[in-house]
Amino acid sequence: MVASRYPKGSLLELQRNADFHQAGDLMDAYARGYRRAAMHLIAAGLLPAPCTDELQALWRESAEDRRLVAEITENWRTA
Repeated sequence: MVASRYPKGSLLELQRNADFHQAGDLMDAYARGYRRAAMHLIAAGLLPAPCTDELQALWRESAEDRRLVAEITENWRTA
């Protein structure tokens, strides 16, 4: 395993390890990357672009991801 640059037990380390160990196809990697980027942009007060394939993949994942998808699509509808 590659050494983490994040403090042991930190949220960033846990996220990095989860991303590192999750198996899946390329679309899963794109969806995870889109989720992280979208959350970062929203936290900075910006609106992420609605990438249809990634939004559809996230919609199938979890209730939290569905809320993220709903927030992105609703904000684009009103923008």
